[in-house]
Amino acid sequence: MTVNVTNTVKNQGGAGAGSFTVGIYLSSDNVFDAGGDTLLNSRAVLSLAAGAMSGPIVTPVVIPANQSAGSYFLIVRTSTPSAPVPEADETRTTGWRCH
Repeated sequence: MTVNVTNTVKNQGGAGAGSFTVGIYLSSDNVFDAGGDTLLNSRAVLSLAAGAMSGPIVTPVVIPANQSAGSYFLIVRTSTPSAPVPEADETRTTGWRCH
């Protein structure tokens, strides 16, 4: 099953950011777990000035066909384990919201 995830990233810091990756993960809870959550898709952001936003962007993700039935969260995160983004406040790298 394909789900379109509309996501926006805002640079809340005081300096510009170089290129980074936005990852969309499937999770059993609302807390990101690098070892347990499944990366479904990602998108690249080439740079982001202080205070600027990237989005809203629609990123399609495919829920694995063998995923067991249940309730899950889609987590959008600006840092991926293979490409961490240095942050002044690491609590601002992850977000989720259901509509």
